[in-house]
Amino acid sequence: MAYHRDIPSLRQLSKWPGLLSIQIETESLFGKRADESRKVALYLSHRLSGQSLGEIGNHFGGIGPSGVSQNTRRLKERLRGDAKLSERVNKLKRILSE
Repeated sequence: MAYHRDIPSLRQLSKWPGLLSIQIETESLFGKRADESRKVALYLSHRLSGQSLGEIGNHFGGIGPSGVSQNTRRLKERLRGDAKLSERVNKLKRILSE
């Protein structure tokens, strides 16, 4: 049976990090006011939280679902060409997966 992230009871049972945890860990590595921090937190929230794009956007100040998706696409492209940024994002993924 495939997991469907729109089913609330299954989402609650998952071991995915919450949006606030992702935001806090990202800010601790990138800085609270850094624009980069917000972009990385949005990216990791999309990739790791199991939340809908709308829920992620609301958490980060009312960004629309397409804005969350665009941020993820753009950051994914940057990660391919920026080894230092990729290393920092992978470090956060490891921290959040513990």
